[in-house]
Amino acid sequence: MSKDGTIKQSLIQRILNRHYSARLDWAKPKVMDGVGPFYPKIFDYFDAHRQAAIDASKETLQELSEEWRAEKFHADGQPKPASKHG
Repeated sequence: MSKDGTIKQSLIQRILNRHYSARLDWAKPKVMDGVGPFYPKIFDYFDAHRQAAIDASKETLQELSEEWRAEKFHADGQPKPASKHG
């Protein structure tokens, strides 16, 4: 990967880290038998949607131009304030 590609990937990862934070490392909880209803498939549902959102965000950020990313985000992945036109 080129230096520019490495910088691009690093910025994209910082953006994802800032936006998704703890959801990036989410793991299905270990649940013990207990009293009450239990729907373990809800964790699979959540995980599938969580991963789909992260993948879609990453794909979109990959497709955007370097100029657009530089205009919208600081190097640490923090969004820049929206410019006020008018």
